[in-house]
Amino acid sequence: MSSPTPSVPEGLPVLARGRHLDPRDGSCLMEYVSVLAGERFSDRPRCTPPSLRWLAQRVNDAVSDPARTELVLRAPLLTRACPIDPTTVVLGVVARAGLAAGPEDRRLLAARRLGERSVLSWYRPGVRTRLLGAFLELRSRLGPLPVAEQDRSLLAVLDEVLDTVHPVGAVLLAARPGAR
Repeated sequence: MSSPTPSVPEGLPVLARGRHLDPRDGSCLMEYVSVLAGERFSDRPRCTPPSLRWLAQRVNDAVSDPARTELVLRAPLLTRACPIDPTTVVLGVVARAGLAAGPEDRRLLAARRLGERSVLSWYRPGVRTRLLGAFLELRSRLGPLPVAEQDRSLLAVLDEVLDTVHPVGAVLLAARPGAR
């Protein structure tokens, strides 16, 4: 049995790729989160740490429209404060996912080693560049796969990060009908 397609609650914007000027035009996942959190409409809500926000934006723009509707289920977790800075987690998970498809990639191996550090700040020089490189490499490795499999892989990356930084909320997400 497949899980029901999540619907957008009345008054909340519909998820779409890219950035939007007004919620009536749609929203990316982070713009949706800003509305859900009661903040001003923005793709940079204060309630979500920068590295987690960055990953959520990339996943939002990379998945297909049907998979994007599933991101609505993850939005409540993105409104909660993280007990840790998720930068190390984001980098490590993205690198591991890419290495699963290409275990010898030097760029991903370096990103994974950096992600294995216990503390890593989003604001440290070079972190964003490494994360972008690792994410782009992950996307290129997923490229030959069918769209549904690419979507599952990208959603799994976001889910693994959320599982790590919000373990209690992730349990509730996993308990929904038809979950992983």
